[in-house]
Amino acid sequence: MSCKAYEHCLRGRSEYYLYTPDHLVAALTQFQAAISLDPDYAEAYAYQSYCRCTLHVFAWPGADTTLDPAENFARKAVALDPGSAIAHARLGWVLAYRDRLDETVASFETALTLDPNSAEVHQTYAESMNRAGRPDRALSLIERAFSIDTFVPPSWEFVRGHAHVLRGDLPAAIDSFTQVLDRVPGFVPARVQLARALHESQRPQDARAEIATLQMRAPRYTTATAQRMFPYPQTTERARLTDALVAAGLPTTPKQHS
Repeated sequence: MSCKAYEHCLRGRSEYYLYTPDHLVAALTQFQAAISLDPDYAEAYAYQSYCRCTLHVFAWPGADTTLDPAENFARKAVALDPGSAIAHARLGWVLAYRDRLDETVASFETALTLDPNSAEVHQTYAESMNRAGRPDRALSLIERAFSIDTFVPPSWEFVRGHAHVLRGDLPAAIDSFTQVLDRVPGFVPARVQLARALHESQRPQDARAEIATLQMRAPRYTTATAQRMFPYPQTTERARLTDALVAAGLPTTPKQHS
């Protein structure tokens, strides 16, 4: 790994955690630059996988039409460096969105065996468990992540809130999502889940206000986008999310602009 390639990777991570379409594309450019300088740099492939997965799930400009490239980059990272916990974690992250739960868990467990003190592995494992509808496991993982490292991106608090909302602890969920949005107003997943939590807390006007803000920031976001972002395997959990968002005013198809 060259120093210059490492620098590009660090810049890419900084861009990634700003969570806007432009910053994600900028992050992807940095990871690609790192690979161009060092074609054997496993973690640059791993982070490119992470970035491509996020772009696809958010359905933002520059996104791949499928998760195939994200999975391919993650597998390339693992092949280049089987001892990289981050590479295995990024593979697990993609597989979670592909509803391959056994492989997801296996990838993350390998990552934790390789580096049991990686806060980043614990955080992505936790959110993958949320999306698999396993909030108890997610909560234990995210609490472990915070115990390892307290200087983390503000979006990590979202994982805790997501676990709380799935468990039905709505006040704690609302508190977590509000903390995230106070620091990163453009973080779409927190806005979506906050609207759901507010609706379920019998605060319909507040829920509709969150959806209105979401539509200003992500005008093409629909219930289908939410289902792709939160691919819960349980029919009841998918319906719970969709019903709350529709009641709060989220459209099922993108609005047409004249």
